[in-house]
Amino acid sequence: MGKNGGGLQKELCNALLDKLEWDGHGKALDIGTGGGRVAVYLLTRYTLAHVVGIDYWDNPWAYSKAICDENAESEGVADRVNFQRASAVNLHFEDGE
Repeated sequence: MGKNGGGLQKELCNALLDKLEWDGHGKALDIGTGGGRVAVYLLTRYTLAHVVGIDYWDNPWAYSKAICDENAESEGVADRVNFQRASAVNLHFEDGE
C-alpha cells in the first residue's frame, strides 16, 4: 500500500480487524481514516463490504483525500470506498446507516 504501507502498518491493521465482530456484509464507517489504510485493508478482507472513510484533514484536504484514493486504487478497492472530509463530532449519517 504505497511507499509508506510497510509490514508494521499492515500487521497493526490486521490485528485491529481480527478484533472486529462483523460478517463483512454491508457498510462500515472509518472515523479518523487518515490515509485510509484501515478502510482499504478492511475492503481487501471483506470483499462484499463498502466503506465510508471520514477525517477532518487539514488544508489542503484534497491532498489527503488523494492519498486515500491512491491507496484504494493500488489495492483494487476504489469502487467500494468513499473518502469524505467530515468531523467525528458532527456526523452526517443516520443511526443504523
